[in-house]
Amino acid sequence: EGLEGRFSGTVTAKGALPNQVQVDVDVNGSNWHWQNPRYPTSVAYHLDSLVAQATYADGLLRLRPVRLSGSFPSDDPTPPTLATVDLNGDLSLRPEDPVERTLRLNITDLPLAAVRHPLGIPETFDGVISGGASLTGSLLADPQIRGRLAINKATINRQPIEGASADFLYQ
Repeated sequence: EGLEGRFSGTVTAKGALPNQVQVDVDVNGSNWHWQNPRYPTSVAYHLDSLVAQATYADGLLRLRPVRLSGSFPSDDPTPPTLATVDLNGDLSLRPEDPVERTLRLNITDLPLAAVRHPLGIPETFDGVISGGASLTGSLLADPQIRGRLAINKATINRQPIEGASADFLYQ
């Protein structure tokens, strides 16, 4: 509800439930807009493009890639910022998978304002998020997440700061 935009592509599913399902996805979308219709003054989200190519079979999800991109206006006279979020790689849902799988997330130039509301980021903190993370192993058995997050062009109370960055690890 409240989602508008164009898309084209295919989603194919075949197999037998519960364990022999295969799904193939190849979808492209453009000019997506979502705003909760129950709250017309709430935050609206815009995507210029969406590319999703993925397969699922035998407990293995392969994303090749899933990419979201959007343009965000800036407060100064510079051109809008093009932000991208990419997911690429493999994610195993089988605890006994003998192959170490890796799923990568990359975020480039995403304004904090775009995620302020869902993440509860204070209005006094602003900037642009860039970073990445890798999930290795099975999601259901001993996953490891490692990454780096940076806030560039950072401000607190509209006063510039050097920036902020963090490395993280979950095991």
